Amino acid sequence: MNFSSFMAALRKKPDTRVFLLSGEEEWYIQYAYKQILKLIGDDTGSGVDTVEGAADTDDLIEMLETAPSMFTSMNVVHLKDTVLFKKQGGSNKKLERFIRYIPSIPEGSLLIMTMHGKPDKRRKLYKTVEKAGLVLESDELKPWNWNDGGWLEDRLRNMGKSFDRNAYTYFTSVIGMMKSISLSLLERELEKLDIYTGSRKKITAEDMRMVMSGIPEVSAFAMLDAIDTHNTAKAEALLLRQVRDGTYLPVLIGLIVRHVRQLAQTRCYMSKGVRGRALATKLKLHPYVAEKVARTAAAFSDDCLRHAMLSLADADYMAKTGRGDIELLEIVILKLCRG
Repeated sequence: MNFSSFMAALRKKPDTRVFLLSGEEEWYIQYAYKQILKLIGDDTGSGVDTVEGAADTDDLIEMLETAPSMFTSMNVVHLKDTVLFKKQGGSNKKLERFIRYIPSIPEGSLLIMTMHGKPDKRRKLYKTVEKAGLVLESDELKPWNWNDGGWLEDRLRNMGKSFDRNAYTYFTSVIGMMKSISLSLLERELEKLDIYTGSRKKITAEDMRMVMSGIPEVSAFAMLDAIDTHNTAKAEALLLRQVRDGTYLPVLIGLIVRHVRQLAQTRCYMSKGVRGRALATKLKLHPYVAEKVARTAAAFSDDCLRHAMLSLADADYMAKTGRGDIELLEIVILKLCRG
């Protein structure tokens, strides 16, 4: 189950004795792990016995059969980075014994297994854990699902702060440009924003520009935003800054291609009457971001975007064959800024 479903199930089944926390998003795994410990009154994890990797399953059974110490209410075993849920060949008597044992973990004992990546759902062990306990599957985050379960609102609530509308649009737009979304990275950026804004409760887009400038996507977003507002001087200055910072030219071309393609798609959908949340669904964007893209797309002509795509294809070919430089991209940006 996904993160929000897992947390809801955890609240309903506080006496669950076996967990598998798996997936691509480490923040979800760590947060779920801490919430399980919090539920049994061990916030610090001081009473947890941790075993890593390819553990002997007979040893795990022996550990789980041990009575809790006088200092803890639960006997907690954490099997970290387990390989038990990966594809394996042949039979294993010890594993079979462990599978039979899972449903009968004694009261007072708790088994938490964590792993990065997807477990093999065909394995008997997975099916047994899923039936006897709870399984978290934290899939890789995408621009349209990174805030499922209200992650951002929860973090802001804990900070005692909020975004204004422009800040929310800016934040989600930057995330929409990321190839890989990490909640751990986003949380660190929120912590920096919290420190930067001090006692002020409202976070603005300008705060983000100041604090998050070290994230490559922020500089790229600023450049694309300058193109969208037809600010030629600013767009070219930001392009030069990224090149000086070592950003590979084909990467920059790829970002602009993606953006121009998105604008073209938006104009196509809008010409067919697609608006609002329906447009956001089609573009696989957050509604706030889709709304901004729609306003931007309206300021460009179909011919401008079509010619930009052709010029970008030429620039990409020339850059990858060593026959082109930044001037080719500057010409494309100039044409886009003219609309």
